[in-house]
Amino acid sequence: MVWSHAFAVASAAQAGMEQVVVHHVGELPAGPQADFLRSLERVVFRRLDKVALLRSVEEKAGIQGLTRLYTLSPDEGTRNCILNAALIHTHGGVSLAPETLMIAPFLHERTGSVFFGSRRVSVAERSLALSRAFRPDFMKRFPNGGTERRRPSSAFAPVYAVFGAVAAAPFLTEWLRALVADHTLQAETALHRLLEQNMDAGVTVYPPDTMHSLSALRLFRRAAPTRLSSLVPQGTSVVYWKASQATRRHETTLSPDSIMINAYSQPYSALVWKHVPAVKTIVYL
Repeated sequence: MVWSHAFAVASAAQAGMEQVVVHHVGELPAGPQADFLRSLERVVFRRLDKVALLRSVEEKAGIQGLTRLYTLSPDEGTRNCILNAALIHTHGGVSLAPETLMIAPFLHERTGSVFFGSRRVSVAERSLALSRAFRPDFMKRFPNGGTERRRPSSAFAPVYAVFGAVAAAPFLTEWLRALVADHTLQAETALHRLLEQNMDAGVTVYPPDTMHSLSALRLFRRAAPTRLSSLVPQGTSVVYWKASQATRRHETTLSPDSIMINAYSQPYSALVWKHVPAVKTIVYL
């Protein structure tokens, strides 16, 4: 466990989640990160038998081949998605990728059975036929010289870095079944297709300002203190980023001390310093 993963867990616990479960396979290695998380009241560790979990979902949901797909899939993202979806299908709750920081509670008015975060699509992707599920409020008003004109807002598409559901939600069953039916599909592609066809009002895709995606370049490079507060939109609950070789290089240098040193010059450290106050109990010891 690297420090960025520990900060992700701590951020969820300190943003108001009732309980945050860290699942691990085999013995959890000892270290300062695990000690840090054990000191937090809402964090618990739970040993996970992946095969037993997947076989249980196979049997209860009637999705034969799920365990085999997880074992044989060459795509790490798809494997992680299958495992997380199986956990939420079994227990219910919210799945947060390790590349996240929760900075505020989720909206209390959510009443649906399933929700997903989202990301803004690229210029190239906007040429595709995105369904309305991916772009509500596609036309926005904005002031211009005292008059209002209309323009298209940025389209957005769902992601599984942040999603939640009630246990045994039918949409999760459909998602896992779609992955087994076409093992060449990546998890996010299958999710897009299902949501295009979905008519269930209980399935919600939050706009990007609620689950805000930051690029690794913006997240880990230095920034002027005056710009730090403007990098995340007001009302954001979760900040997340896409894991890559670049982010992993930064992760190896992270520590509580580095967070304190860079708290006023780097977006990631500023977010941790502000929203994971438990880190200050370490550096001030």
